[in-house]
Amino acid sequence: MKLSKFNKSYYRYKIILTFSIVTFLLIIVLSQISYSFIKSLYTTQISENLKNNLVLTFEQIDKIQLDILQSEITTNSTVKYFSDLFNRNYFKKIFSEIFIFDKELKIAVHSNKNYLVGKVESRLLLNEVEINTLKQNQTFITLPFQGNDNNWYLWGFYRLSDNHWLAVKDNVNNFAKLEELSNIFLYFGIFGIIISILLGFWVSKSLTDPIHKLVYFSSEIGKENYSSNIPENLKGELKILSDALVKMRDNIKDNQNEKEKILAQIAHEIRNPLGGIELLANLINESPTNEHKNQEYTTRIIGEINNLKKLITSYLNFSRPTPANFELISINELVNESLEILKYELDKKNITVNYINEYDTINFDRHHFRNILLNLIKNSIESIAQNGEINIYSTCADNKVSIKIEDNGSGIEEKDLPKLFEPFFTTKSNGTGLGLATCKKYCLENKAEISVEIKNKRTTFTIIKNIQ
Repeated sequence: MKLSKFNKSYYRYKIILTFSIVTFLLIIVLSQISYSFIKSLYTTQISENLKNNLVLTFEQIDKIQLDILQSEITTNSTVKYFSDLFNRNYFKKIFSEIFIFDKELKIAVHSNKNYLVGKVESRLLLNEVEINTLKQNQTFITLPFQGNDNNWYLWGFYRLSDNHWLAVKDNVNNFAKLEELSNIFLYFGIFGIIISILLGFWVSKSLTDPIHKLVYFSSEIGKENYSSNIPENLKGELKILSDALVKMRDNIKDNQNEKEKILAQIAHEIRNPLGGIELLANLINESPTNEHKNQEYTTRIIGEINNLKKLITSYLNFSRPTPANFELISINELVNESLEILKYELDKKNITVNYINEYDTINFDRHHFRNILLNLIKNSIESIAQNGEINIYSTCADNKVSIKIEDNGSGIEEKDLPKLFEPFFTTKSNGTGLGLATCKKYCLENKAEISVEIKNKRTTFTIIKNIQ
């Protein structure tokens, strides 16, 4: 399986892009939140300071002079008083401008002597609504704004009376540094994107490289190259996936070996009877007139053909998938049915059968269970020479059904036990080696277990299944 560059790069680019976008958005959002928070905090602080300074300025004004100013009979001494007051060093340090204006936005008195008294201050028009809605002794502070000189300022207004307001223009040049902070956050964002792309490359490489190795490993399995090296240094879920692929490879390899073994066994088993049939056919051909001999030969040919049919049927039954059709069946009924089928063989060898039925139902495929019983009982019969004994038990304990078939026959050698349920393993001269293998296959399909034990010269096969 050949992977294109696009396929190899798809998830890598997707990881990098996703990682970069998420990181970029996080940085931008966090930067904006941080900037907005600092800006709001600073604006609130300077607004409060300006408000306090406005009140302090009002408290410094002589009330008599203020009354004269509000009476609209302004004298030179009153103008001089306010001019001197507004130009004190204290106020000069705090405010860039300070003046009093009336409801028509005309200047009554200004800290800058160049301003004409009675002139309408057009800069106040932008905040006219807020100015007029102020109640006496209330203040209003504007948001920071950038003046024509590119410096940052705040307007502050304090209502003195129905007709007059105190106005101050505060220099807040530190606000420019706050705006610079916005650019710093932007640079951090750009730097963060670069870092996120580099990290994205590293993360994607650390994730996709092992995946590419696993893909290559699986493609080699598909090519039946079972000696391909297993990917190393994998961790977490990728290690689990790698182990699963290795297990799959081993299973496929075992199945392949088993198929080859089956084919070799089939070829061997079929060749022998075919050789006999060929020999008998040649004998008939050589003696066409000898009817007695020819009848004997044809009978033997038919026998060999029947053996071939049985052999092929055994192979087909073992290799054909047979899903279990679960149903509650009677153990007693199927045991008695199996004993009835094998009655002739049992009587021929004078075998005594003892059946102890303590539990009678099991959730199993009826056809499968019947075949298992027939195979196991027949095995016991074949292992007994004469006058033997077969004991069958069906019990239930720990929520498990157990069926035991025990005999006192010739037994099984210890060295043969591990291979007993393998396909084609047999100790009989005329056996196919599929009987016990089929029993195990049927047990697995019915979620049951089968085992064998040799104790005190007795062989016991046990089937165990959980009660569902």
